[in-house]
Amino acid sequence: HAGTDDFARYGAEWMADAFQRPTEGLITPTVASKSFRDFFVWRYWRYQQKYGYRGLYYDNPYGPALKLRDVTKRLYNVTLSNPQFAARDTDIGLASNGIYNMAFSGFFTYQWNGEHLNSVIGPNDTYRGFLDPAVFRAEYMGHNYGWPVMILGQGRVRRAAVEAAGGPEAVQDHVEGLALLHDTAIPGMMPCCIVHDGSEINQVTTRLYKAIERHHFFHWTYQHVPYWQQQLVTLPQEKMYASWYIAQPSKLTGDKPDLARYFTMYRHLPHHIQQRLLQEVAAARDELAGMKDKAILIVYNDSEWEGEMRLKPDWTKLGLGAPETLMAENAVHSTGFRLEKVKDTDGKEVEKAAFFERPEEYAKIENSALVFPMTKYNYRMIVIAQQ
Repeated sequence: HAGTDDFARYGAEWMADAFQRPTEGLITPTVASKSFRDFFVWRYWRYQQKYGYRGLYYDNPYGPALKLRDVTKRLYNVTLSNPQFAARDTDIGLASNGIYNMAFSGFFTYQWNGEHLNSVIGPNDTYRGFLDPAVFRAEYMGHNYGWPVMILGQGRVRRAAVEAAGGPEAVQDHVEGLALLHDTAIPGMMPCCIVHDGSEINQVTTRLYKAIERHHFFHWTYQHVPYWQQQLVTLPQEKMYASWYIAQPSKLTGDKPDLARYFTMYRHLPHHIQQRLLQEVAAARDELAGMKDKAILIVYNDSEWEGEMRLKPDWTKLGLGAPETLMAENAVHSTGFRLEKVKDTDGKEVEKAAFFERPEEYAKIENSALVFPMTKYNYRMIVIAQQ
C-alpha cells in the first residue's frame, strides 16, 4: 500500500516507472526490483519465524522469468525450513494456466492448469469433443514436469449443458477417466465447478473415491503402465485407450526383492536412495504379506461407440494367474448416481444425491475374455484379482 512506511522508504526502487510517486491506494511493484524481491522474501521469512507455515500458493505469477525464479527458489527454502513438517508434507502450489516456465516452475509441488481452456467452452458445451487423450496428456501429464498437474475450471459449464450431455455422471466421468488414464490428480468436483448448484451435484465423485479407498489405489505398490506403452491388451476401437495400475506385493516379500524389475525408475536413482528403498520395503514386509496382487485396468472410450467389451488380456504377462482363477469387478460404474427432489427443513424443494446398484454394469471373466459394458465418452475401472 502506498501509504505504508515501507513504501515511503523504498517505493521509488519498487516501481516499474521510477518517476511514479503514488501517495495512496494499492500499488503493483515490479519483481525486477532486487530490493523489492528481498523485502518480499524477508516478510515471508519473518512470518515463518513468528507463526510457521507449510504451504504457499502463487496465482499466475507474472514478470521476468529469472526474477520470478529468484523469489520462488528462496521462498521454496523458507517454506521447507519449518522444522514441524517434513519436506514431503509441504504444499507449494502454482496456477499457471497454459504457461510452463521451468526457470521458476521447478520450485512447486503441484500446479493448477486449465483456466485458459474456458475460452473454447461455449454456454452450451462441456469438455467433450475438445479435451481428448492427446490434449489431456499435453496439458496435464504431470510426470513430464515432476509434480502433479490438476485440471482447473471455473464455472463455465452450464447445468443445461450437463443434462444435455447425459447428466452429472457422464460429464464427470469424461474428465475423471482422462485423469485416471494418465495417472494425474483426480478432479474432486464436477468440471468447471458448476455455478450455484451447491454441493450435491459434486457428490457424483463419491463413486470413484469409494473405489479408490476399497482397492487402496494410491498405495505405492501400484505401478502405472500408460496406454502408449502397454502391450497387455488390444482394444477393438481406434479411439479407445487402456492404462494399467499393477500391484504385486508378493514380489516384494522375499529376502532379496528385485526392486530394479519392480520399480521402473529404480535403476536411475542414486545408490543411497536405492539402499533406503530396500530398507523401507523390508520394513513393510508384514503389511505386504497381507495384501493381494491386483491389477486395475482403466479403459477410456473417446468415441460415440457403446456396447459390450470383450477383451483378451495377455494373462501370462499380467502375472496374476490363470484367468479361471481370477475375478473382475466394475469398481465405479456398478454404483449409479442421480439427483432426487426432496424437501428441506423449511419445506423448500432441493436436490439430494442418491446412489443405487446397477446390475447392468457388470464385469466378468468368460472364456478367458474380460467382459464389461462401455458407454460413449466414458471410462471403466476394472479391478482384477485372485478369487
